[in-house]
Amino acid sequence: MPFPDSGDATFAGSVSPGGYVSVSVKERPGNPHPSGVTVSSPALAEDSVLGDTGRAWVGAAHAVAKVKPGTYKAKFTLTYRDVPCWNEEDRDSVCDYDSTVVWSELHVEALQESKTSRWGFSYGVALGAGAAAIAAAAVLAARRRTAKGSRPS
Repeated sequence: MPFPDSGDATFAGSVSPGGYVSVSVKERPGNPHPSGVTVSSPALAEDSVLGDTGRAWVGAAHAVAKVKPGTYKAKFTLTYRDVPCWNEEDRDSVCDYDSTVVWSELHVEALQESKTSRWGFSYGVALGAGAAAIAAAAVLAARRRTAKGSRPS
């Protein structure tokens, strides 16, 4: 694994069963930016939404409706497909690297205790969609610059 400390993953507070909580994942300086991030935990449903802002992956995670209050481990898998190569001599190329894992903890509180239930799923979807749109625009701009630079004069 080329990235010993791959990044940090955080939840914005605790969540109630069936509720939503904001999530952010950031790679460590010097490591390539992941091309994808997934989150899994026994406390989370599989419909978590994360989007790339170019600096971090952000979005919303949905707690399982029947999860019991407590602290649960959350596994974030960072994938690296077609990312700028990590070593100096290949910086102008793209590489595929093995996925890395970052762990975090999610605190599930009883329904009336949660302070983040106001965040809602639509907030995370909006963050993820906005981040994806920004990333797509950046990719298109980079491709246009590359195409202009490769044309014969």
